[in-house]
Amino acid sequence: MKSRRDFIKETASASMVICCGVSAVSLLQSCTSAKQITVEIRNKTIRVSKSEFTDNSYLVVANMALPAPIYLHKISDEEYSAFLMLCTHNKCELDATSKMLVCPCHGSEFDLKGNVTEGPAEDALLQFSVTVNENEIIIDLNK
Repeated sequence: MKSRRDFIKETASASMVICCGVSAVSLLQSCTSAKQITVEIRNKTIRVSKSEFTDNSYLVVANMALPAPIYLHKISDEEYSAFLMLCTHNKCELDATSKMLVCPCHGSEFDLKGNVTEGPAEDALLQFSVTVNENEIIIDLNK
């Protein structure tokens, strides 16, 4: 027969294993890597094929000439938004998820419209004008 102390130790250990397992699964799901593509800039525009969004609701669009990548979010088949992934608080590059952008430096959070939802940032993200044609999403870097 087990003592009360042994029973409590075993129950606590089992609970910790279950909690850590659930936490690890949640962490891994939230840390799935974003699809990142490298693009050319031509005439201050970036063109992205709609086919890049087959299995994705967002892309991280990179080019070395940019100060940070661009978060390109699919709102609908004909509507997309594009934001510079640079925190307006302290210019740290943001981490992207399908639901928000998060600053790893000081914890600022931005919604999918580029608005601040959690400080210390106070200003919205730099947004680019986006147009869509039959096959492409066009990001205008002038606006």
